[in-house]
Amino acid sequence: MGKIRAFTPGGLQTMLSKIVQINVMAGGNSSAITKLGEDLAAFAELVTEELRGKRDNAWCASCVLPVAGWVRDGPSGYPYRLDVLAEGITGRDRAEVVLEPSSQDTARKCALCPSCETLDGRIRFWATSIPVADIAAEYWIEKGGE
Repeated sequence: MGKIRAFTPGGLQTMLSKIVQINVMAGGNSSAITKLGEDLAAFAELVTEELRGKRDNAWCASCVLPVAGWVRDGPSGYPYRLDVLAEGITGRDRAEVVLEPSSQDTARKCALCPSCETLDGRIRFWATSIPVADIAAEYWIEKGGE
């Protein structure tokens, strides 16, 4: 059996279909059962490899969205923007930002945009108004492709 990418659309379904095929073909045939065991072991190795790559591909850091530094040149609906320095980030990366509970009210009052943008060396945020206090957060970065 060829290599099946479990984390692609249909990959897991294809693997399960192959397992069912092998089980039906086996019909008491011990060599087919052995082949099923080998395929399951190969599948487990593939899953481990995929998960290892995802785990090694992300990191977390704390940040603050300060009151100072917001500029009025954001898009319609979110006229204010702020770039927060974030070493090692590129425009190909993906940032997931989680606000500290103590900053939720401040973020709500300035209508902080729920999405952000990664750029080389920084993360960009938008809001409808400048926050009245600093907003504490942490971000998770998943590295993008080269």
